[in-house]
Amino acid sequence: MNTFRCLACGGTYTDTDSAGSSYAHACGQKMDAQGNAVEVDNRRDENPVFNSSGRLVGMKSPGAGVVCLNDPKVTNPKWFTDLQKLDAKKDAAENALDAPSD
Repeated sequence: MNTFRCLACGGTYTDTDSAGSSYAHACGQKMDAQGNAVEVDNRRDENPVFNSSGRLVGMKSPGAGVVCLNDPKVTNPKWFTDLQKLDAKKDAAENALDAPSD
């Protein structure tokens, strides 16, 4: 379990709960100096996005990004990193199929 700080809203969160379920962060609103709710610039929304065939393709908006507080090498929550690895494997397999044969 990693703890992240959102670079858009400043919120901190873990990418999984104690039961191992994934958590998707989405920035809320901030309060300005007068106490009015205002939208967060470059808002992050990690809620998953699916294509028309139901395949998970990413998050709604990476926004300003995140910093992992307990491991600086980690750049995104686990579910998103796993998705990127799966996409890389799929791309490699498709490229191998497209490669000319001898």
